[in-house]
Amino acid sequence: VALEAAPASAHIKWPDRLLGCTFDGLDVAAWVSLNLADIIVVGVRSHELEIEQFTPLIGDRPVQVYACLDDHHCSDGYSWPPIEVWRGSVYNWWSQGADAIQTFNWGVAPPAMAERFGLRFRGAYEEGGRQIPVYQQAYHELGDPEGLRFRDKHFIVQRRGGGGSGGMDIDQWVTPRHNYQNTNMLGQLPAPLDPGGRVDTLVRLRVEQDLRADAEHLSSLTLRLLLSASRPDRNEPEPGLGQLETVSINPFWDGDQLFTRPLATVAVDRLQVRVNNYPLAVPRIEAGWIVYELPPTALASGENLIGVALEAPSADGPASLEKLEVHALF
Repeated sequence: VALEAAPASAHIKWPDRLLGCTFDGLDVAAWVSLNLADIIVVGVRSHELEIEQFTPLIGDRPVQVYACLDDHHCSDGYSWPPIEVWRGSVYNWWSQGADAIQTFNWGVAPPAMAERFGLRFRGAYEEGGRQIPVYQQAYHELGDPEGLRFRDKHFIVQRRGGGGSGGMDIDQWVTPRHNYQNTNMLGQLPAPLDPGGRVDTLVRLRVEQDLRADAEHLSSLTLRLLLSASRPDRNEPEPGLGQLETVSINPFWDGDQLFTRPLATVAVDRLQVRVNNYPLAVPRIEAGWIVYELPPTALASGENLIGVALEAPSADGPASLEKLEVHALF
């Protein structure tokens, strides 16, 4: 079938990056050049978007790039997250050049609205549910990039998978071959640590805010790691003496839970962490998380490279990095 230029009229949702579009057989450059789209919606399932890959294809055409995240068929580990997670991700998207933010599967109505119209909802839409105030707050904040600047944020690293519409269940990840969209196939976590402790596990973390320039406004800046001794399990194991606490990998929602298997606390002493090759000092332990104080000078505005290694083999067996976050509190 021959394609001909046509008036732009389509609203098209794409994967989070051009490579994902190629995997799914979507020729973004051709569609844009033929005026087959006037709005490109990037993401849907992922907190990590490569918006800057799409904007050069547009040139001077009247095409806009929207960033989007579905909060019903959610990103693994971050279903129904708190406002700080939304602020961090959306701040990154604005800084990457998004023209607008699109919400998808968000509920915002107060309980009286459901009663008035006789409506019944479940999940994140549930009227009176704990996520509704988060959505209401987000609608007041997320459209103002400058207003977000000095609000508390969590910058996170994407996990593979998610719930529903092509995503794998939380403990059943396999490489999907039927489509890229909605799978977070290239999510960096979970990531195994070298059993011999000789090689760093390298993770890219995007922090678009210039925290060095904003250092005088910061009250706290920390890097937080969640490790598991081996493959996590849905059944929460009993913590033993001298072990880190067992932690829910997705504590934000009310569905099935995935838990870490706790490492021995002595393993924390053998942990080496570098941010852009800057070695971090001794961490502290908070509710099963390993927490490092960060100087604002350690982070660049944009992508940062985090290296994680255990100096010696762990008696707990293979360890994995389940989550990595930077918390910037103002």
